[in-house]
Amino acid sequence: MSNVSKHKVKHRRGLSPYLREIYSTLFEQVGRVLQCSKDEQPLTVGYNKLYKYVEFICRDRQQSPLATQLFEATDSSINSLVTQVLLGEGDELLKNFVTLYDWLYHRLDILERIFLYLDRTYLLNHPLKKTIKENGFYTLYTSLTISGKWDDLYNSFEQILCRVRRGEISDMSLELEFFTRYHTLAKWDTLDKRLLESSRAYFTEAHDYVVSNIPPENRFEINYRASLKELDMWKACRMNDEFLDAMHRVLWDYLILYKYEDDLREIAKSMFQTNKIKLLHKLWNELILKNTLDQREYLQLFLQGFADFVSWSVNNVVDDSAMSELLQPLIDLKSDISETVSHFKSPNKVLVYKARDSFQSAISNGKTLYKLSKSIDNFFRSAELSLETKKASLEDILLLFKSIQDKEYFLKMWKGDLSKRLIQRTTPSLELEDSMLQMLGNEVNEDIIKPMRTMVHDMTESHDLELGYQTSSQLLTTSCEFHPLVLNSYSWPVIKGTAALPPDLNSLILDFQQFYLDKWSEDKKHKLQWCPAMSSMVIEAHFPHGDKQLHTSEFQGLVLLLFNDHDSLSFEDIKALVRMDSGTLSGVLYSLTNGKHRILTKDDNAYSMNKDFSDKRKVIKLRQVQMRLRGGDAVEEDDESPGVSNEDRNELIRAFITRLMKHKESYPLEDLINAVLEKYIIQRQDVETLIRDLIQKDYLERGLDNYIKYKP
Repeated sequence: MSNVSKHKVKHRRGLSPYLREIYSTLFEQVGRVLQCSKDEQPLTVGYNKLYKYVEFICRDRQQSPLATQLFEATDSSINSLVTQVLLGEGDELLKNFVTLYDWLYHRLDILERIFLYLDRTYLLNHPLKKTIKENGFYTLYTSLTISGKWDDLYNSFEQILCRVRRGEISDMSLELEFFTRYHTLAKWDTLDKRLLESSRAYFTEAHDYVVSNIPPENRFEINYRASLKELDMWKACRMNDEFLDAMHRVLWDYLILYKYEDDLREIAKSMFQTNKIKLLHKLWNELILKNTLDQREYLQLFLQGFADFVSWSVNNVVDDSAMSELLQPLIDLKSDISETVSHFKSPNKVLVYKARDSFQSAISNGKTLYKLSKSIDNFFRSAELSLETKKASLEDILLLFKSIQDKEYFLKMWKGDLSKRLIQRTTPSLELEDSMLQMLGNEVNEDIIKPMRTMVHDMTESHDLELGYQTSSQLLTTSCEFHPLVLNSYSWPVIKGTAALPPDLNSLILDFQQFYLDKWSEDKKHKLQWCPAMSSMVIEAHFPHGDKQLHTSEFQGLVLLLFNDHDSLSFEDIKALVRMDSGTLSGVLYSLTNGKHRILTKDDNAYSMNKDFSDKRKVIKLRQVQMRLRGGDAVEEDDESPGVSNEDRNELIRAFITRLMKHKESYPLEDLINAVLEKYIIQRQDVETLIRDLIQKDYLERGLDNYIKYKP
């Protein structure tokens, strides 16, 4: 940088020779200060002497002409330097600007020290005058603007800024030095506005690129980290808080949240799935603390994404867990979701409510409720866990129960499983069962829980009755064990069905009945009715390949006992001996002749014991199957495969209902129930339960006038 300038000293008329000499000496030094060359030597200035010259002139009331002459000299030098020094483009242009700015700052600082008296007594107090340094930089800005260098500098910086944002430049020392100086001059310009406008355009394109090339779960992280880097850069440029706040808004509106109505829901779900809690917390804070219309819309999308994540998590747990093992994974998942919500320490009630509602919705479909009920059933049956461990889990089960929307429907399944556990005596602790029911009673109508608690109490009373009967009865023998259960008909799901009993078993039943009535002789309301459909038998069976212990229903057991006295029997023979209806007997015979455990064989419409039966297990539990009849005999239907369980049968019936409704589209509820009853042997209440399952799974919906509609 080189510049040699000479400044003529203008004298007012009437000045004394001494003042003229002072003016000449003073502005000769000003010329030296504003002069620069390539090989510039350190400048030596006698500040005290020059300061006194300025004070002397000012005391002679020469402030205005002195200031005018000083500014003219400064302006002339700056205009000349802009033309000679600001050459080149890109980094070179920025570097030359930094050099010019620093040189000018130093020289103006010297002049301020020399003309300090003028500053204090005149310039600072004059409403239309600028200080020496302010005037010098304003002249620099004006000269840059007139010459077009101001826009050249901005364009060069913007090009470099884009390269910095793309990561092509790591060392920004020159750019930072330039911008801190350039921005000082921008107070006479709209630089901040231009920067924000260009940033909006740049970040809009950057957002579109990220959407096109980055997976949803990584988009927010990439954009958020880019925004932090951007803000750090502007902080390093020493931008004021107002600009930083505006840039923060631009980054969120055009880089992070731009067009988020299209993908925010999926992005939030993906981030929850990949456990990016810290980043989600940043996004949450931005959405929850800003009360703009867009932010409220984005907040709803965020919450929907969170709900999708909860639903996805529940479905994964349900699909990955075995029927009997769903309970603990669901408990753990609910705890994990609560922990996730706890990370959002800002006001998060809306997130808590969304977690609750979405979890309730996710676990309340028919498939999940069915698997959950079976898992709870397995929990109460299990003998592996200690009583203390199980008691500690009751609160967790209660929390899951609170999340179920149709609690009455779920309790019907619970009641069915409870009745099986109690009748089969597979629950290790009646106390645990009653404790759980007592806790459930606080959540639903007492009239729903009371019958279930009565069922548990019936088991305790039955145990006491059995002990009393065993002590007093003369008919009990060591060859036959008899364990009667006295069940309250108002509480238990009574299954209808009759059969003829063997004489010895019938005698025991009559004997126990008399024992019971004698015990309650004063209360004529007590009556006993035998329910063979709810009874079970344990039979010691002898096969050529080994003895087995068969756990059967009473109907199955009665049929098997016939073969103690008969080698072969026809369907009609068996029906006459056991006096069962054809439908029930068909199911019994099918369960004994088909499936995994074929205890009987059927040849030429005659049934006989299977002499070739073998099984590695000593104890065998036989499943029950309901069958349709044709002409009083068991017939395999196209919809039912050999050995299907009640659960399998229910799935077949659900499929039949779905196919029928897909064809009909809309059908009266009563006609739909009758159509199922005509095709399958099933209780009416079970059909209603299956239809309700399909409604909860969104296969069907209930319309007006008690019509059922198919949902495509």
